[in-house]
Amino acid sequence: MKDFKFNLYKKIGLMALAAFCVLMSTSAAQAQLFSQDFSSSTVVSDYVSATPTNGQFNAIGSSGTGTVVSINGGTLQFARTGANAGSFSRTTDFSPTPSAIIYQIDITVSGNTTATTSAAIFQVGSGFGTANSTESNANTYARFGINLSATSGCFSIRDITNSTTSAEFCNTQTITWVLNNTGASLSYNAPNGTVQTVANDTADLYVGTTLVLNDVAVQTVDQVITDLKFVFSAGTGTIQLDNIQINSLAPTAASATIGGRIVNSNGRGIRNVRIMLTGSSLSEPIYATSTSFGYYRFPEVPVGETYILQVFSKNYNFNPSSRVVNLNSNLTDADFVGEMRLFDTVIQK
Repeated sequence: MKDFKFNLYKKIGLMALAAFCVLMSTSAAQAQLFSQDFSSSTVVSDYVSATPTNGQFNAIGSSGTGTVVSINGGTLQFARTGANAGSFSRTTDFSPTPSAIIYQIDITVSGNTTATTSAAIFQVGSGFGTANSTESNANTYARFGINLSATSGCFSIRDITNSTTSAEFCNTQTITWVLNNTGASLSYNAPNGTVQTVANDTADLYVGTTLVLNDVAVQTVDQVITDLKFVFSAGTGTIQLDNIQINSLAPTAASATIGGRIVNSNGRGIRNVRIMLTGSSLSEPIYATSTSFGYYRFPEVPVGETYILQVFSKNYNFNPSSRVVNLNSNLTDADFVGEMRLFDTVIQK
């Protein structure tokens, strides 16, 4: 009977854990605003429309023959020989207007031999036009520049608003630009696998997994995020853009992992010990079972809450058998030590 109850509790615990994980992954979902990898056509005009889809622009072009725009190798390519400007514009507003976004894009530069500050500029804001020129500061919520290096294939990030420049990066790099106009600080899952926070009306920017701009002030705080602009108007070289992904970022609770090890007095792991986690943010308890080496883990637990861990075993006594956890970051040493229970043996004559 006891084994039946234990197995029943175990099944219920696993079901609760699965439901919790689904809930957490759903709450952290992001709505896609724009997505384009330039693989569907080799014709630039196929990516342009007066009524664009979430993978099209209102305009892609150049102001003259000094800058040639093409689709090359599944990328949007701007080749500048020293004159004119090339650009893309998205002037059809995102709807509904996002209050925060994660803007990702792959960038490759080549053929550059002269250092040029802010050779190309990315902007987000509202009221943009389709001209091959940058938008006014008044219409721009945030912006950053691409500095071309004197070393071919290398570039750096220019925080134009705050006049700072990152280290140089070479080869194809994924830029991740996080913008927050929600009115409060916002947590998000960063490219380096950590949970980070961006303050209101500031931006974070990563090159690959390297954070190069951290909580930098945006250009115009009373602007909104509905339009896009890219302009390559200075220096010589080629810039290729690919895998553009823009997602709205809804406020969600940051999460962390609670884990540890169940061991005996000799430090050896104890398997099949049931651990229960309860807390104010959990609608019901969730459970884990220690592995053959005694390890257990509760992933994606909301931070900023107080939880209680309790251990249960038929064969071991634990003192203490519970502990209070104030979770603010990953906790990996919530260990418990058990002593083997002594059972009385009755011998019948």
